[in-house]
Amino acid sequence: MDASNLAASQPSAEPFLESSDAAASSPVQINRRAQQRILGGHPWVYRSDVLALPAGQPKTVAVAGPDGQLLGRALLSPRSQIVLRMVSRGREGFDVAELQGRLRAAILRRRLLLGEVSACRLVHGEADFLPGLFVDRYADALVVQSTCAGSDAWVAACVEALRAQLRPRLVVLRNDIGARAHEGLDRGVHLLHGAK
Repeated sequence: MDASNLAASQPSAEPFLESSDAAASSPVQINRRAQQRILGGHPWVYRSDVLALPAGQPKTVAVAGPDGQLLGRALLSPRSQIVLRMVSRGREGFDVAELQGRLRAAILRRRLLLGEVSACRLVHGEADFLPGLFVDRYADALVVQSTCAGSDAWVAACVEALRAQLRPRLVVLRNDIGARAHEGLDRGVHLLHGAK
């Protein structure tokens, strides 16, 4: 499977990233306990803390407290116990340019801390404000992993951005972790770029 096949096999990234529909749709309301956690910086909302779970596919949704206060935007993973993963706070949006900027910032942070090393974790999910996404570098190869339905739709856009920034010889998608089974997601390892 290469990056073009991956893009075709994944749902469109648009529902996961900011769009006029995401901004205009009714926010998902969470209870007061979850609101306090989000205001305190916690990145997740658990299923038990959502007042009314919207039906449908994973997508980006607005999140509000029980008082209607807009708290930000989150990836909705309807089949997960972690049903919302925050991608922005307050009125900030989240689009492809923001995704690319967060990838650049994560890579720059590692370079500033580690210098030019041949192996390291370049992207570490929530720590880099990219929930569910992990990218490891091994010399001139990159290993990308998505741990939830929300981040699955980012993979093709991430690979494109990583190839442009780092020019790797290989990019491997390693979605073989057991956590994916909790959301009913496919598991497997695929070569996205380069030759074996």
